Amino acid sequence: MKTILRRSLSGAAVFALAAALWTARADDQQPNMSFAQPDAGVSVDANAPLAGAPDPNALTRVVQLVNDTLEIVDRPTIRMNACVMEDGFNFVDSAALQTYRSRHAVLSHEITSARAEELFGVLAAERHIPFRYPDDGCYARAHEMSRILEINGVYSRKVWIFGDLHAATPYGPPFGAEGSVDWGWHVAPVVSVRQPNGTVQDMVIDPSLETAPVTYDTWRARMTSDRCPIVAVEASGGQGCSAYYTERFTYMTDSDPHATAWSNADLSASNQTMADYLQIQHQRGF
Repeated sequence: MKTILRRSLSGAAVFALAAALWTARADDQQPNMSFAQPDAGVSVDANAPLAGAPDPNALTRVVQLVNDTLEIVDRPTIRMNACVMEDGFNFVDSAALQTYRSRHAVLSHEITSARAEELFGVLAAERHIPFRYPDDGCYARAHEMSRILEINGVYSRKVWIFGDLHAATPYGPPFGAEGSVDWGWHVAPVVSVRQPNGTVQDMVIDPSLETAPVTYDTWRARMTSDRCPIVAVEASGGQGCSAYYTERFTYMTDSDPHATAWSNADLSASNQTMADYLQIQHQRGF
């Protein structure tokens, strides 16, 4: 019930609440980054057994390099003792770590259409993100996608839309052709994409609704016939439907819309939310 109530807040109430709460969360905005820095040529053996007797069914979330793209996957913990941790990520080998370091140094603020489509496919295939439970948890899905975009060297923001939203989806009750979901608000990552004609356009990445990156207007039209103009976050919450951008670090509607760093508490909440909803997704047979 708590989540449902938070998702039904109006834009005005959201921003008022954010103004009151984000200062109290400020001390939490800087994650602990005191991880050991391995040598550039570190050799990682992902098959070496852990000391002691770990649970063979336990999983560890790791970053691996697949076809020149960094992906996040869950692997058996018993095989992960040699992973190298940096910036809160477990890198399965030196190739993944060095790719992350080179791409993370300077984030790309523009990517090609081909790269956007490639990254959409990577994100949509992430099995630990419950895209087939669209009822709730968009904030956790968007947070994790933003993190994966970042480790691949891509700058993203988030677009938040508020209103009387309704979206047809086979993964919403009663499922199949008649399935749908209703929201008071929704959020997804946005990347800037250079089009073949040379123009740059913001594209929304939302595998819970779409099969490819789409413009804001296309994304919005999936949920409402209202125009829902994008406004400054401070001006949001008027009558009718509206939307605004925040930085990628903003986790929830009551978070600081101008946050400049990942919050450990938010990352933990995001992981737990995804795990909880993934169970429901599986119970539904998806």
